[in-house]
Parts: sequence; C-alpha cells; structure tokens
Amino acid sequence: MSHSMSMTITPLNFLAGSQTLGYLNEGWTLDDAPHGSPERSFRSRVAFERAFTSTPLVHLGIAGFDVSNQDSARVASRVENVSPEGFDIVLGTWLHTRVWRVDVNWLAIGA
Repeated sequence: MSHSMSMTITPLNFLAGSQTLGYLNEGWTLDDAPHGSPERSFRSRVAFERAFTSTPLVHLGIAGFDVSNQDSARVASRVENVSPEGFDIVLGTWLHTRVWRVDVNWLAIGA
C-alpha cells in the first residue's frame, strides 16, 4: 500500500549587506564621553531590498571600528525590531570610550 503525501518546500532567501555608522550620522553620540558618562547607544534602520514572507533570522557582526586609544575599546552591537521589511542595528558603548565609527556586516535568512 503506498501513501501519497503532498509537501510544499519553501526555498530560503538570503540577503546580506554592510553598514558604516559613525560621527557623520545624525544622532551619533558614541564619540561624546564626558566624565562619568552613562551608556550611550545609536540606532539605524536597515530596509531590505525585498521583503521576506515572514520574519527572518538576522545575524550581525562587527567588521571594524575606530575608537579612541585613550581608554578601553567598548563596543556592543545587537539587532532589534526585526520584521519581514527590515531591522534596527543598535550600537552601544559606555564609560569613557569614544567611538567614531563602526563597520558592521549583516546576513538575513528567511522564507
């Protein structure tokens, strides 16, 4: 006895890109480190060149940065607000670290 099964396989979509974020971007405060400076963050929205059919997985990596050598290099990166149309890159630093630029690469995987 044979069983017939209908299965639809949705191919994966991949999108990738690079962003250079820094003091030339409006709202950048990561280079401002007054005494006792609290955590500072910068947010940038990435719009996909074409939308996914559902929310993709987004991987973010730091490819390079320009940081003052007068203190420790403190840079954190994360992805927030992922949707089928795009996501936010959030960069942060704290204490006396002064960051002028961060280069990031990203990869989105979904259907």
